[in-house]
Amino acid sequence: MIFFAWKDEYMTHIKELDEQHQKLVVLVNSFYADLLQYQNNEQKREIVMRTLHALVDYSCYHFEAEENLMRKYEYTEYEQHKEEHERFKSQIARFIQEQTETPLVAPFPIVVFLRDWLITHIMKTDKQYGPFLTARM
Repeated sequence: MIFFAWKDEYMTHIKELDEQHQKLVVLVNSFYADLLQYQNNEQKREIVMRTLHALVDYSCYHFEAEENLMRKYEYTEYEQHKEEHERFKSQIARFIQEQTETPLVAPFPIVVFLRDWLITHIMKTDKQYGPFLTARM
């Protein structure tokens, strides 16, 4: 079952970054599909923690790739973009902390947050750097 469908309108037209965005969408969809399979709280906690740690790893890799290109081509909105990345990482860290401290797992607000954040970030922030960077690459 697809929870988050990739659309061509999400493309920045920078191949490497678009592929990374698609991988993030796959991670969100896999997370959602895995959650639907289990009713047991501990199984869900394991899925949530595994997914959140995978998102930390992959988003850091992706953010670094974006930020490197922005610095290389002197993107004027670099600092604001980096701040959005930092806020995302902080939110994921809060989710991880909550999942370790609370007895009940509440995974669906997390998966909805991930989908909504990616759509908003790609459509409002990443789409802005697309034309800027492609003109300089």
